[in-house]
Amino acid sequence: MGRISRVLRGRDLCVETMLGVSFLASEYVVGCDGDGGRIDSLGIDENGSPVVVEHKRGTDSGVINQGLSYMSWLVAHRDAFRTLVRERLGAMVACQIPWSAAGQRGVRQQGGALAELAEAVQAVDEALLGVGDGVTRVQRKQYVAYQRLYDFACAIPPRQTKLLVYLKANPKTVDLIPGYTRNVTGLGHHGTGNPEVQLRTERDLVRARDLFRLSYAAV
Repeated sequence: MGRISRVLRGRDLCVETMLGVSFLASEYVVGCDGDGGRIDSLGIDENGSPVVVEHKRGTDSGVINQGLSYMSWLVAHRDAFRTLVRERLGAMVACQIPWSAAGQRGVRQQGGALAELAEAVQAVDEALLGVGDGVTRVQRKQYVAYQRLYDFACAIPPRQTKLLVYLKANPKTVDLIPGYTRNVTGLGHHGTGNPEVQLRTERDLVRARDLFRLSYAAV
């Protein structure tokens, strides 16, 4: 047990000294069911923004998606994060967290990888939660599901410059536009639904709202 503790202290020291991040917690549990996960190291940077650090041995192509999934959870559960910050760093720091900037410095892999689309995640989250009455959000390990009676949309953490949303609507009712929408029936992907919506710009999100309502109505 002591050996594990020394390893964790080494990780935390790396977060503090190499990344300039104030350490908050190791193995921080997110989610409330079997599809949750644990953030390797959680901290806050010099600007007060939350930082997720995933420690990987070697190369892991899925670490950015995993980290952004965790960041999405933190953005959606701000009170829990504020409580943690208040307990570790004080009430003054907790009340000054700049959530709008969370995506600019939010997700890091040991070694320096950085992702910048958490604001897009938040905008899509707000759009899907506001599409109609009775919508609930469920954090899965690889994606976020939005439910009415059943899942009507699944948002995948950003991949480089786009965020993917899978809808429960009939693909035949969706206009297929190259680079924006496509029918992924028969193709493997996380989440449920066959129409895939690719969001890259604010304009994409604006026109996707009609598709979100169509999928909401379908369930």
